[in-house]
Amino acid sequence: MLTAIIVAYFKVRSTNVSAWIPTFFFLTAITIAEIIGVLRIGVDSATVFIVIPLIACNAFQILMLHRIMEPASA
Repeated sequence: MLTAIIVAYFKVRSTNVSAWIPTFFFLTAITIAEIIGVLRIGVDSATVFIVIPLIACNAFQILMLHRIMEPASA
């Protein structure tokens, strides 16, 4: 949750204020949905090694999205 707030803050600084809610939603809802499968394995050390990169990858994706979707200048 704290990660979602921090990433949303940086996303808003990179784009505009309207990016706050979609960024926060993606980083909470989608990451939780992805983590559910990880929690089923029941191994604590493996869970940590999977959840941390998962959160980092989702944060990276959302922070780079506006650069990737930028229209090509002709």
